[in-house]
Amino acid sequence: MQQSVGVSAQKWVWRAMVRSALVPLVLVETVLIAVYLISNNLIRETNMDYLYQKADSELQISAQRESGIIREQILSISRQTEIYRAETKRVLTDEHFFVSDAEKSNYAVSAKGVFHSVTDLNGAASFYSAATPLSKQDHEKVWRLSQLDPLMKQIKENNPLIAAAYFNSWDSYNRIYPWFFTPDQYPAEMIIPDYNFYYLADGKNNPSRTAKWTDVYIDPAGNGWMASCIAPVYNGDFLEGVVGLDITVGSIIEKIQGLEIPWGGYAILVNNNGNIMALPPEGEVDFGLNELTTHSYQEAIKKEIFKPEQFNLFLRKESQQIIADIKNSVSGNGFLTLKGNKKLIAWNTIPETRWKLITIVDENQVYAETNSLAKQFEQIGYLMIAGLGLFYMVFIFFIWLSSRSMSKSISEPLLHMKGMVDQIGREEYQLDKPEFRIAELQGTASAIVNMGKKLDEITCALRRAKEDADSANKTKGLFLSSMSHELRTPLNAILGFGQLLQKDDNKLSVRDRKDYIDEIMTAGTHLLNLIDDVLNLSHIESKGSLLKIEPVDAIRVIKECNEMLRPMAVKEQLSLSAELPETMVLVMADSTRLRQILINLLSNAIKYNYLNGKINVSAEIKDKYLRISVRDSGRGISPEKQTELFTPFNRLGHETSGIKGTGIGLSISKQLIESMNGRIGFSSQWQKGSVFWIDLLLVDNPVGLLSDAAITDNYPAEITPEKYHILCVGCDQESVWRLERLSGQNQVIISSAFSAENALTMLNQIHPHLILVDTHLHDMDAYVLLQQLRQSEIAKCVPVIAVTDAMMSVSQMETSELAFDYVLISPMDVSHAWAVIQKMLNYTP
Repeated sequence: MQQSVGVSAQKWVWRAMVRSALVPLVLVETVLIAVYLISNNLIRETNMDYLYQKADSELQISAQRESGIIREQILSISRQTEIYRAETKRVLTDEHFFVSDAEKSNYAVSAKGVFHSVTDLNGAASFYSAATPLSKQDHEKVWRLSQLDPLMKQIKENNPLIAAAYFNSWDSYNRIYPWFFTPDQYPAEMIIPDYNFYYLADGKNNPSRTAKWTDVYIDPAGNGWMASCIAPVYNGDFLEGVVGLDITVGSIIEKIQGLEIPWGGYAILVNNNGNIMALPPEGEVDFGLNELTTHSYQEAIKKEIFKPEQFNLFLRKESQQIIADIKNSVSGNGFLTLKGNKKLIAWNTIPETRWKLITIVDENQVYAETNSLAKQFEQIGYLMIAGLGLFYMVFIFFIWLSSRSMSKSISEPLLHMKGMVDQIGREEYQLDKPEFRIAELQGTASAIVNMGKKLDEITCALRRAKEDADSANKTKGLFLSSMSHELRTPLNAILGFGQLLQKDDNKLSVRDRKDYIDEIMTAGTHLLNLIDDVLNLSHIESKGSLLKIEPVDAIRVIKECNEMLRPMAVKEQLSLSAELPETMVLVMADSTRLRQILINLLSNAIKYNYLNGKINVSAEIKDKYLRISVRDSGRGISPEKQTELFTPFNRLGHETSGIKGTGIGLSISKQLIESMNGRIGFSSQWQKGSVFWIDLLLVDNPVGLLSDAAITDNYPAEITPEKYHILCVGCDQESVWRLERLSGQNQVIISSAFSAENALTMLNQIHPHLILVDTHLHDMDAYVLLQQLRQSEIAKCVPVIAVTDAMMSVSQMETSELAFDYVLISPMDVSHAWAVIQKMLNYTP
């Protein structure tokens, strides 16, 4: 059998690469190198002439450019000096100022009579010279100037050139930042106006009162050789002092060393008198000088010290030939001989200070660089040839490696994807998306990455669900703990007084027994109110959207609530007044819930008021809302507790005050008013009183609503029949009997029906004005009965009140079309129930 002869894939790839890439590349590179060598020679000859002509021009441009950079720095410092001067004038002339106790306590008087700062408070140092007697020193000025410490610190830290910021006064007071111990540095009787950093800014030397720069001098504060930008601070025409910002010679040299001077040159800075202000190390060699940047402070500086004459460029013999040009010209160029070497120089003047920046370059360096560059280009050509040979050796080896790696192009991606799947198995879902050359493998890897993202999202969702469940359990625990405490308090009172009555051996007087019974009734009433409020809160949270929102006359509701609570206010010796519009104002609200909110706000104003206090209810229209405000003159709410006001069960410290309450009323009111698209808020002053307000949306078109069927608030209009009939369906007979006793049986007739069928039969006989329905009927569901009543011509507009011990079941079955007008909690608080019945019937006994 004849064996087939073929070429391996690796050899085939290798040959293809050589034919398609290597041979054409060698030809192209050879042509390019030849073109480079020929063109380089032509360019060299052309550029040499051009570079000779441009050398002087480039140096002049460099001087102008770099002097512009230094000018910007100087202008920046000058502007900061102006800002510092303006702030100093302000603090010296302001009517009011503030100084901390720490600042005042940080001063002492030395044995030589210097008033100075003692320690560093992260601010400025202070020095009041003994040249001004202590009795004549203006310490108020010291306190005023202490307000500038943050500004001085900011100026120093924001500009690295600035070494210090200071203020010197006419009476030899100095305030300087950064802080140092001034008595160790300054002479005790230092007369500051005798120094150039003061007198150069006075009226004689600076009549224009602008910022001005000093010559280089020894800094008395210990910072060595420096120059200052100073500006006078006048109060009217009186020179209060001088502000200044110091820059050290060292920092100027650092700035100049950072300038980009061509051909390895350097720059020096000369003032208008010829004094060299900054000389870099290269200049020290050429000029034979050592720059003065530091000073040995063996003793305090008692007089001003300037640079010696050898630093004056205009006095040097080797520079006399060009001095006249430098003095008289703003800019220019020329030659300067230093130590026998010819130097090319160019200068430019900074107009604000008349300083001159002089750039200096060795002539040999200028032309040597040009010749060296041409030679380097030639050498580069030869290196390129050598490099090309080396490159192709490496390139051929690389192609061989590439052909070998082709066999791994499939196996390695598969191994990588296996590792990705293993990562997912370890619950490491965040996978890096790899890049493969083969599209099919790339698509598979992308699918694995997307699968990891999906699994990560599912895992995170499950984790969040677990955290939410844990949070809900924690909230439930806190609620049960709070409820346990609130329920235990009245129950303990009931059990305690009950046990006292149970153990009584006829030793208690009738008065004591009555007091115990009153306490039991009070605790029981509180317990019933607490349960009522908690169920009411649960009802609102679960079915807040089932409110019956309709046009309601808010003024009428306010008046009714005022009259309902007026007896309670009179009992507490409080005056209750109202400031209301004379005409009706229609708002969109649930009338029953609006009454509940207003009763809660008014009862709080009564409970937390002082004896003989005042309560005022007002209403005013603001934009699209009616604002109802309840103002009291009571205790008020302390600022630290105001954020907790609407928290359920939080009575803001009144738990043990003896004032009855559950701490839920305001929370319920907030949820109710927000469910009616309204707002609630308050303002309070401790021990002065509070104002609680609610905003309700006004009816858009009240005219169309005021027809013959005017607003009724769900209750009958002012009807005064001879008898009011109340039908109680399935209600507890003891509660019915107590209602009959409260009504007095004059105008109110209370009838009982023991079943739903009985109640429907009695409708045609008594025509009730109000119906009470116990939700635990044995023959019919309470909501089925309610539906039949609403469908009846006799009872469709009659208010129906539910009596239940299961508020949650009532809340869950309500709908927006079918709901009881009010819900009473069983066992029934008869007094509360009678008050509700009176309001719904508009009945006054």
